[in-house]
Amino acid sequence: MTKPTSPLSDFVRRTLDHNRISYRRLAECAVDPETGERLDHRWLNGLVNGRYTTAPTPARLRALAAGLRVPPVVVKRLAAQQFLDLEAEDGEDVGDDAYLIYLQAKRLPPEDRAVVRDLVRRLADCATPGPSACR
Repeated sequence: MTKPTSPLSDFVRRTLDHNRISYRRLAECAVDPETGERLDHRWLNGLVNGRYTTAPTPARLRALAAGLRVPPVVVKRLAAQQFLDLEAEDGEDVGDDAYLIYLQAKRLPPEDRAVVRDLVRRLADCATPGPSACR
């Protein structure tokens, strides 16, 4: 049964849905760059469906990050939130909106990503109460 808060499982599920790929296809790409360990599609299915109560090994987290094509720190933080009850700090949310923005922005060339980053920073400044840099 999936825990009420399952950020890593949800992140993997959204990635599969967004990219329209199967567990098998993700497993083919999920290889730890340090050890060569590969993830099995059945293990991925179990992760997404909340069958595990202990955190994956560092090698599995690196393999998962490689398969999802995200920085390992993203997967590690989500695993810590899901399995170790790490509280997400402000600015660390990888919810639906943040994830969709990330997916779109990572396809842009670096100079366009800089424009998006500046735009998001300005919007965040405008939304923050108090003296604002928003004009």
